[in-house]
Amino acid sequence: MKSNKSILLFLCGIVTLLLAPTLFAASGHYYAQVFDLSGSISDTELGNAKPPARLYVRLTPGSTGKIKSFTNNASVPTDLTAWTTNQSTLQSAINNLSTSSGTTALFDALVEAADDLGAQGSATSRELICFTDLGENDSDADTLDVLNAMINNVVVPHIIRYQENPIGVDGADANVIAAQLESIVQARGGKIYVVSSQREIEDAIKDIANNPQLPAITPVGMIILVGLLILTALYWIYRKKQPVTA
Repeated sequence: MKSNKSILLFLCGIVTLLLAPTLFAASGHYYAQVFDLSGSISDTELGNAKPPARLYVRLTPGSTGKIKSFTNNASVPTDLTAWTTNQSTLQSAINNLSTSSGTTALFDALVEAADDLGAQGSATSRELICFTDLGENDSDADTLDVLNAMINNVVVPHIIRYQENPIGVDGADANVIAAQLESIVQARGGKIYVVSSQREIEDAIKDIANNPQLPAITPVGMIILVGLLILTALYWIYRKKQPVTA
């Protein structure tokens, strides 16, 4: 009887390994790195963000990424790459980032990036990483639009907030914006990281990369998993009905 049990466990292990790609689409992780390049962003802030941003690319091999940037409403946001798994392409786009000028359409950028992630039908998990000082003074969207975009597109947002606290031309303080966004980010499983150095940005990126969103189970995977659970239950019912031998 022990031999039969060992054989059963061995076969279950083999089946699990064979069906893992079907049960969970592990390669379906999509992410967008979105960079605020508006006038309030300093060269130092952007320079500190680049190495950790490249690190995230290296820490997520097999994932599909896109690099985006934004400034004012008319340019929200600019796609600097297509969706790609090519790490060299993504890192090159990060290297070529440079600060600009103008106002900041943060909410519009978050909504557009979430919509873009949601349009990727093969994605089983979607993450958005925005590097910004949380300045906002040029969006058509508001926080409710941001919330709806994150929910409707099943996106987990993370915000890397530079320590400086700019005041928008509309009088909106970055701390107020942070309070508005914090509940949205946390409700979707993300986090706002307040940083003031390259090391702190790197720590934030490692935290995001080391706590990936679990891939969703596929429909076919669900059917197979339920079938395996039923078969397992039937097996144990059968075992319990067998007479005990001395």
